[in-house]
Amino acid sequence: LSDGTQVTLNGGSSLTYPAEFSDNREVCLQGEGFFDVRKKMESPFIVHTKQFSAKVLGTRFSFKAYDTDRQAVLTLERGSVQVLTDHGKENMILSPNQQVIKDSHTGKLYCHEVDAEDYTCWKDGILVFKDQTLAEISTILERRFNVRIEIDSESIKYDKYVASFRKHVSLDDILKKLSYQRSWTYIQKDGKGDYYLDADGTTAVPDLPTPENIPTIRMYFEKPDGWT
Repeated sequence: LSDGTQVTLNGGSSLTYPAEFSDNREVCLQGEGFFDVRKKMESPFIVHTKQFSAKVLGTRFSFKAYDTDRQAVLTLERGSVQVLTDHGKENMILSPNQQVIKDSHTGKLYCHEVDAEDYTCWKDGILVFKDQTLAEISTILERRFNVRIEIDSESIKYDKYVASFRKHVSLDDILKKLSYQRSWTYIQKDGKGDYYLDADGTTAVPDLPTPENIPTIRMYFEKPDGWT
């Protein structure tokens, strides 16, 4: 940005900001961004989202606030951040390795200790899943690879996974490694485009209409014998 602040945006995200900052340094975020804010004591830097805002002087933090997500999450890596809600009212001040979550359904703020690197490493192309559900992972992969993911079985949406993937890993590799944990397989129709997943590889692939230029990953699962 014009003040020397550096911002990295995640998939499906946008940042609105002036070409040149005046007395105020204020930007609007939709989605997820990592901010490395240039320190200026006389001019705080404020990031606005629909859920809440963050006010800083000089710091490094990740802020996730997609319009379609129930929760907005801010994770502080370095420095300090003032969390602002209710038209600029200060609610709390974060220290490094703290994370604040606001639930859009309840309006409540939650603060807890985390390893900030697990929540900021996406800017380096690394994916980390820590006890995240298949539904949550699917949303992340949609944004990362610009695809649409559908899960047809409600029973498996909340299965949780623990995994990490380094930079430049392909979607196929991610699906393959995740499938090891739940014993499902996947196929890619006609060798390109749509992905279809099931428990034993025998589920028929339906011809379903999809929006143009948006590959679809469809997930078909059945619980293996012996699961409860």
